[in-house]
Amino acid sequence: MSCKEKVIQAIRIIGGCPGHVKVSLVLVAVTFCMYLMGMFTGSWLSGSTPNVRQGLFSYCIQDNEAECCAHLEDFTETQNTTVPAFVQATRAFISIGLIMLCATLVICVVTVMVSGDRTPRGRPYLKQEVMFNMACNALSFIAILIGVIVYGASYRDETWMSLLGLSWSYAFCAMAACLCIVNLGVLYTYEPPYSSE
Repeated sequence: MSCKEKVIQAIRIIGGCPGHVKVSLVLVAVTFCMYLMGMFTGSWLSGSTPNVRQGLFSYCIQDNEAECCAHLEDFTETQNTTVPAFVQATRAFISIGLIMLCATLVICVVTVMVSGDRTPRGRPYLKQEVMFNMACNALSFIAILIGVIVYGASYRDETWMSLLGLSWSYAFCAMAACLCIVNLGVLYTYEPPYSSE
């Protein structure tokens, strides 16, 4: 089978799957991209005097045209302190959220392929796949939400962070949690047109 034939077959499969499943795939893909940008960029906190940005893993100071960035562990060492416990807890929950979001994406792709398959072999397990997709999506939401809440509630407690405010990387992760809820709603309203028995 040539590459062109494989692409045509994939388009037919995606085109044959129910609308709810297609919408779910798009939502999960957008959520995943937004979440990666939020997690790995260095603007969870920012301030203007001096121009400072902090992410979950880095700390950057910009002076005129030069910017100096370091790992958060290295920066806290120069301040004779350690990375705050709430940052470490946020990293843990955000990482769990990433793992669950990866699982959600994989399951969603499998669900699209199975639901778009017009042969009887893929039909019996569609409802279970949708339910498993919902479970992974819910776990993603819970882990992301806990991480966002822990960080948002605790960042002002540290003296060296008290002059900084929440920034766009934090907002991207919070929006990813919101998109997880939207995707849960889309999947919850889906009812396969055939029996799983």
